[in-house]
Amino acid sequence: MASTVILVIGFTTADHATYVAAYGAATRVLGLTFLPQMAIALTTPSITGNNAGAGRMGRADAALRLSMGTAFLRCLSVTLAGVFASETLGALFSHDPSVAAAVVKMLRPMTALYAITGPVLVLALHYQALGHPVRTAALTLAKSWLILPTLLVILGRVSGIDYLWFAFPVADAMMFVIALSLFLTTNEAKSSAKEAA
Repeated sequence: MASTVILVIGFTTADHATYVAAYGAATRVLGLTFLPQMAIALTTPSITGNNAGAGRMGRADAALRLSMGTAFLRCLSVTLAGVFASETLGALFSHDPSVAAAVVKMLRPMTALYAITGPVLVLALHYQALGHPVRTAALTLAKSWLILPTLLVILGRVSGIDYLWFAFPVADAMMFVIALSLFLTTNEAKSSAKEAA
């Protein structure tokens, strides 16, 4: 995905160096914030698998809710930092005012709906533990391999460098819709199975 962003920057603005440097800083910030989120998500498959294997889906569902809530709060703190502290973060990575300003332009929209990403990842690994590879793939691969690159190319051509970064919250919103629809259809299937039994 980083290569797609760099290519789109190259086609969108003449000031390549500033925006590539700023994107490097933004990815470092988001990379550091991703580690705790991934740690929360990685606890989910073992809890889900153990409880589902023991026939205790109520406990697996309760652990899923707890993990999703924790991931949401953690990612909400990233959203708040990106929206309200992006100037400070930009200044930490560069003393060049143009690079720091570009980091602010990127981080604010990139993190606007970041709070969604943690719960979606937790749900994906929950489905992985339950043996649902298509659902897992939809939640882990669709954004980075299909949705986000497409949005970056479209917004880069249509709106230019200033609005390019809105591809990230739009992609997050689309992933929320996908995750919600998968979650609701899974719950409907569970309810139907219980009624049939």
